[in-house]
Amino acid sequence: MSFFLKQQIVVLQVSGRDAERYCQSRLSNDIKTLPEKQCCLAAALDAQGKTKALFRVLKISNEEFLLLCDGGDSQAAKEAFSQFIVADQVHVDDVSKEYSCVHLAGDARNLDLSQFVGSSIPETENHFIVLNEMYIIANSRSCKPGIDIITPQEEGEKLCSYLSESGLTPWDENQQILERLTAG
Repeated sequence: MSFFLKQQIVVLQVSGRDAERYCQSRLSNDIKTLPEKQCCLAAALDAQGKTKALFRVLKISNEEFLLLCDGGDSQAAKEAFSQFIVADQVHVDDVSKEYSCVHLAGDARNLDLSQFVGSSIPETENHFIVLNEMYIIANSRSCKPGIDIITPQEEGEKLCSYLSESGLTPWDENQQILERLTAG
């Protein structure tokens, strides 16, 4: 198994009474029918239908969502998503600096991550688990199955140290790119 710390992940927290309705009208996927504790990919489009940002949308509840974007300017992503808020009871907060993303490439079910994420690991890419401010998402970023662990910033560094000490191979940025290209 291998791992890497994903740099520059954009994390937007969307909350409020109209959060589901706003996400439904603002994003390209059917958010209303997305069950709680599941996720999907969705794009924020401009008025001409051009993609402004691509998000993995985590539906925590009808009134709370996390939008994850693999990179870019967090302020631009926030503006792209929230530009049509007028009278909606919805708040969009850029919490990118509070979180990091650790990706595990390979079958993580046999790895003891209990001190960080408990014993459950989602097995399909549209599910996620929330444990102590950590979001565990099945997500393949290479030819291997994998998981993303969205964790508070300080826990991400501890998790990477633990994974290194456990004998997992850390990928540098070049290896990440090569694995992503190989996966297609």
